[in-house]
Amino acid sequence: MKKILFLAVASMTFACAPKNVFTVNGTVEDTTLNGAIVYLMNDAGKAIDSIVIAEGKFTLKGNIDSVTISTVRLPKQASYVFAEAGTINVAFNADRSVVSGGTPLNDSYNAYTKEIENLSKDFSAKMKSMRESGENEDAMEAAYEAFNDGRGAILDSYFSTNKENGFGVFLLRQKVYQGDYKVSQIDSLMALVPLAKGDVSLEKLRKQKDAYEKTSEGAMFLDFSGKTLEGGDVKFSDYVGKGKYILADFWASWCGPCRRAMPMLKEMHTKYAKDGFEVLGVNVWERGENDNLKAIEEEGMVWAQIVNYKDTTPTDIYGINGIPTLILYAPDGTIITRSHNPEDIKVKLEEIFKK
Repeated sequence: MKKILFLAVASMTFACAPKNVFTVNGTVEDTTLNGAIVYLMNDAGKAIDSIVIAEGKFTLKGNIDSVTISTVRLPKQASYVFAEAGTINVAFNADRSVVSGGTPLNDSYNAYTKEIENLSKDFSAKMKSMRESGENEDAMEAAYEAFNDGRGAILDSYFSTNKENGFGVFLLRQKVYQGDYKVSQIDSLMALVPLAKGDVSLEKLRKQKDAYEKTSEGAMFLDFSGKTLEGGDVKFSDYVGKGKYILADFWASWCGPCRRAMPMLKEMHTKYAKDGFEVLGVNVWERGENDNLKAIEEEGMVWAQIVNYKDTTPTDIYGINGIPTLILYAPDGTIITRSHNPEDIKVKLEEIFKK
């Protein structure tokens, strides 16, 4: 009788156990974070669970049915975790590296990030050596292409075996973000990953690519509004499509590549000013409202600026996901070319003006 009763109770216990819950056990080597709150966030940035870090440890729980990709977020660091049955382990090390695992998908994610990390370290060391030895731009460009190919090969290898799970959604995001895909190709890739349907991040990337396609070479400019440096109202159409060649430079003061491009932009602005050419700054994504003024003075930017501190319309409608973005417009407002590299614009202007 006792044996029967024990089996009945045990059966009830197992039946009531939450099979769709996953657990994240974490460790944090930085002792200053003891007492800080760590969050488990869903893909929309909403907290699923939270707890105070105690003695360098924490435990979080989430529901597998309601989340595919989640993030463990510390005050100044974060790591992805992929929802699946079992206990996921995440270690935040003192050197800011993160090691995750404990379940198949999270083990795979950790292996993937380590391969990418090692490839990136090798590439950085090679670039440093090439710069020190005075290698030319062509050689460094070839090294970058080799790195990019290697990164793509690693990504494709993991993607091919993870199309049916949440890690595959993450990898698909990486492919779309890094690759030069058309919207139709993105749709084909998304069809390969069932869980990608309705994914907010992928839909955002798709929308961005669609905007990029619609503002490529030969397209007519799209208008937007902003402010002058003095605070007055201004439109993009006040400059573009008015009979001059306009180079719109989408930039921000904190952007290193943007600042490094300025000398070449000044050179082009001076060289072709008499030929009906102007540079127009489109100041976007600023972190502080006066940061741009200091940068403009430091870089000696003498051309007009359209300022958009918080409004992302300019970058949204042109499908811009990185700056600097340089777009060259013909006198009638059609797009001649667009690039992140001022050297490409310089070559195109030489073709136009034969100088």
